[in-house]
Amino acid sequence: MEKLRDEFARKVKRKATVIEDIRQIVEEKLAQMLAANPLRMNYEKKYQEIIAAYNQDKDRATVEDTFAKLMDLANSLNDEQRRAVDEGLSEDQLALV
Repeated sequence: MEKLRDEFARKVKRKATVIEDIRQIVEEKLAQMLAANPLRMNYEKKYQEIIAAYNQDKDRATVEDTFAKLMDLANSLNDEQRRAVDEGLSEDQLALV
């Protein structure tokens, strides 16, 4: 993720390609997380909102905003995945909390 952030920050010419790379990473994480705990649908909803806004208007500001939002979402997914470990719970126990 840091490599993608750095690449994007350097004003890459193909920012849509970088957005697509991040989308794939986020989609894979979401699939894993939802398989383990279907109560995490709020992350899927947030992802769908970001992508819908991106698909409506792909000007430079929208692309940069989408990149920032996807990075924030990816970071929150990482935090959520670590939450079970931090709280000393299994994924099944976390699903009940």
